[in-house]
Amino acid sequence: PVGSCTDLAATVTYPLRRLYGDNFTVAPVSVLVDPIRAERIFGLAEGGSFSEKVLYIYSKQIEEADLVVISKCDLLNAKRLKSLRQAIAAKYPKKEILAVSARSGTNLDEWFARITSGEQSARTAMSVDYQVYAEGEALLGWLNCTVQLAARKPFDSEKLLKELAGSIQKRLQARNAEVAHLKMTLSPDASVTGEIAAVNLVRSQMSRLQNRLGR
Repeated sequence: PVGSCTDLAATVTYPLRRLYGDNFTVAPVSVLVDPIRAERIFGLAEGGSFSEKVLYIYSKQIEEADLVVISKCDLLNAKRLKSLRQAIAAKYPKKEILAVSARSGTNLDEWFARITSGEQSARTAMSVDYQVYAEGEALLGWLNCTVQLAARKPFDSEKLLKELAGSIQKRLQARNAEVAHLKMTLSPDASVTGEIAAVNLVRSQMSRLQNRLGR
């Protein structure tokens, strides 16, 4: 589950256990936390954020986590990472917190071991104000589309996506709009190799874009 999903115990775990019984075990639920966005949300740094109703969804996602996983932890120095861990632990006591980095490999084995050998503990469905939840979802916007591009001469596919994402970023900044996640991929027509470039933008105020070899 991604995006605005929450209340997974009621919508995923319970149905699985009811339908399949002992055929499956449910692993601990990991909720990934972007460290830069989390610093802003927990009041540790300034920068773009979301409305209170969108942040309600954010907080509920962390609330139901078995494992709070601070991803891309290499973006923070040791002092900032410690402060973020303390802020999460203060608001969500007894949560298990891991800091990982796919780029450096930090703590990946520890995380994978937890989700492949552990099992989600029994729990009751958490309390959710579905009115606030619905209003928060309504404030989020989605666009899924496919665009066909033609060129008269060869071009740098990665550079094209970075420039396009950068242009979108600047326009959103001008409107004080915050990006949750923008992802673009480029694939040649009738390709058997799949995508040849991809770019991710996870904040409106990012100083650099992340290509497919990054995070």
